[in-house]
Amino acid sequence: MIDNVHDFPILETDRLILRNITTEDANCILKYLSDEEVMTYYGMTPFKSITDALDEISWYHSILTNKSGIRWGITLKHQDRVIGSCGFLNAVHSIFV
Repeated sequence: MIDNVHDFPILETDRLILRNITTEDANCILKYLSDEEVMTYYGMTPFKSITDALDEISWYHSILTNKSGIRWGITLKHQDRVIGSCGFLNAVHSIFV
């Protein structure tokens, strides 16, 4: 597992770069997670503030630190702007630790 944020895996396709999400991405996160249509698929209420986005980023970092998951920010290859995220979460991690 990743022991250091500098070891965060960057994944690349022809069109996309999947990278670590940082606090500098908060406005981008807020933009798509405040969209009602997007949040319909998340099963959550739309975000209302930058604090909501920063809390989400903090959660992304905590699952990495706790070794219970990982979340990448999705960016278009030639635009370093997060347009979404994807990842893995071991929802039963605490049962096996």
